[in-house]
Amino acid sequence: MDQPLLEPTFESLWRCDAADIDQPNRRGRGWSRVGKIILQVTAGNVKPAYLKRQQRFITRTPLHPFRGIDTLLREQRMMGLAARSGIGTPEVLYFARRQEQKALLVVEALDSYESLDHIKPDARHRQLIEQTGRTVRKMHQARLCHGCLYPKHIFWSEQEAAIKLIDWEKARRVLFRKTAMLRDLDSLNRRTPGWSLRSRAEFLSVYLNKPLSDPLLRRCWRQLRKRAQAKG
Repeated sequence: MDQPLLEPTFESLWRCDAADIDQPNRRGRGWSRVGKIILQVTAGNVKPAYLKRQQRFITRTPLHPFRGIDTLLREQRMMGLAARSGIGTPEVLYFARRQEQKALLVVEALDSYESLDHIKPDARHRQLIEQTGRTVRKMHQARLCHGCLYPKHIFWSEQEAAIKLIDWEKARRVLFRKTAMLRDLDSLNRRTPGWSLRSRAEFLSVYLNKPLSDPLLRRCWRQLRKRAQAKG
């Protein structure tokens, strides 16, 4: 099925028949779905993009414990915080909400990037690890926890020497960097079985900005290994 060419208006985006790239998510009476489109940004300027549509799809947070908050609103806000902190994210091309808890978010498609889970260890791997480590360090220094830091959510462009993180719907602000570190590094460590021990050590060295022999790096690795063993 061809990807539809759409203008950036709520009605055209909400009603479009973009094919789902994954199974729609359902939560109670709410639903969420994602499709790929071609967005007409301006006359003669089009961009491949991902269209996220949700209705009554909410997330409860400490600030919204009862009624919750639209999940896409939360994601859009967190992407804005990340971008202002110098962390690579897809460009937000359109965001809007309407009555009946309808929300949609359009972000650029990272077609020139590769997701980490599709990159095999090779001569580029050290460069990838270093850039990923610096990006995650900057995110945690900004007191942002991604909450879902899986390889499939980390995109790398060798040509641009850039990392961009996607799927910010579970991200949150934290008081302490260590909170973000333990959550995100544990998620990444357990989902990178192809990484060697050397690669993991090099990642931590960049992330912590410490040499491989530093005691802090060793303590951090012991914590991550213990968490991984506890979760099987």
